[in-house]
Amino acid sequence: MSIEKAIETIKKYDKFLIISHVGLEGDSIGSQMAFEKLLKGMQKTVTIVNGGLLPLQYNFMGIQNSISNDLDKEYDFDVVTVLDCPVVRRIGDAKKYLDSAKVVLNIDHHISNESFGDVNWVEPHVSSCGEMVYNLFKTLGAPLDKECAFYLYVAILTDTGSFAYENTASDTHMITADLLSKGLNPRIVHQALYENRSLSEIELLRDALSTLKVIHAGKIASMYVSRKMLNKHNLDLSVTEGFINYARSINDVKIAVIFLEDPLNNRRIQISFRSKGEVNVDRMAALFGGGGHKNASGCVMEGSLRWTMRKVLAKIRENV
Repeated sequence: MSIEKAIETIKKYDKFLIISHVGLEGDSIGSQMAFEKLLKGMQKTVTIVNGGLLPLQYNFMGIQNSISNDLDKEYDFDVVTVLDCPVVRRIGDAKKYLDSAKVVLNIDHHISNESFGDVNWVEPHVSSCGEMVYNLFKTLGAPLDKECAFYLYVAILTDTGSFAYENTASDTHMITADLLSKGLNPRIVHQALYENRSLSEIELLRDALSTLKVIHAGKIASMYVSRKMLNKHNLDLSVTEGFINYARSINDVKIAVIFLEDPLNNRRIQISFRSKGEVNVDRMAALFGGGGHKNASGCVMEGSLRWTMRKVLAKIRENV
């Protein structure tokens, strides 16, 4: 379906619940915040609720009180809008709200999207969900102020790897130029996102790098973060964003994978895949119920850390 069908749904209904995938990151956060402001500008009633806490590194956005993680609360809504989530499983426990919606509006840019909504606007060629929300503003003729530009800039910046990934196109740069014209300071945003780690986070990174292993003739790199490591430094999984890039940066590595043990449930393992060139890790994640992009994808598995690593690495070897 097209952007027009999404706009029909937005215009028709008045009460919206916005959710995204577990393990919130820049694109999911920025897209939700900008989409909320778009809807409120159209006099809609809007609530954002997700099955997880806002990662600490995004506190600089000043939105701690804007996103709820109370999944026991009853919310009044007509439409559930799912942003930046290719498969229902990745919504986590918040997926229960889909059953109560008059309409499920699925807005996403992942090639592996399962079109699980009643209305599905999926564009796998765009850089980010943030870019799609930007196009909603433009198509609707809605005012795009500095606050919205900030949210969308964070979304696009993070999901393109600071404009380094293959999903970065000429349109991406033109949209970014428009966002920056609203008065944003890119240096401040970059510094807040990438130059603002605590000593404890760096010590956790050191521990994670100590688990790094390169196998399969140097083509596969793996690392992990255990619950014990997180507890040692009194940190949560949100601070591990970007750790996997150290494994992918090794010269001959084609696939990098990091295993993250949930500190609240050591039988739940979050797995992130990254690749270079033509190696498609979206297909790899799909084997385990996940999805994403060709060069960046993820999934969640149930099992011990050791068992999960053996199972996933065996499957990667078969497919490289």
